Amino acid sequence: MTITENDSRPSEFVELCRPKLYPVAMLIKETLEQNGIHTLIKGGNAISLLPHLAFGGELRVLVDKEQLDYARELYQAYFENQEDIDYLPES
Repeated sequence: MTITENDSRPSEFVELCRPKLYPVAMLIKETLEQNGIHTLIKGGNAISLLPHLAFGGELRVLVDKEQLDYARELYQAYFENQEDIDYLPES
């Protein structure tokens, strides 16, 4: 396996969102990583023994700066409320 120039570059991570609950942060991370986006979770309780006790937006989901636009598209598609979607009526 050869390492390309892009594989060895240092990643700069930027904030994507601040979920209130650790399980939600993990779901976002897993979804993004399944789509090839480098993701980190940071926060006061993100690495504690009781991560489910994270409170009030302390958690932050960070993504590679170069993948931010794609990460935002995925985040909006999967995790944000989209009230203006027209659904097909049930048959």
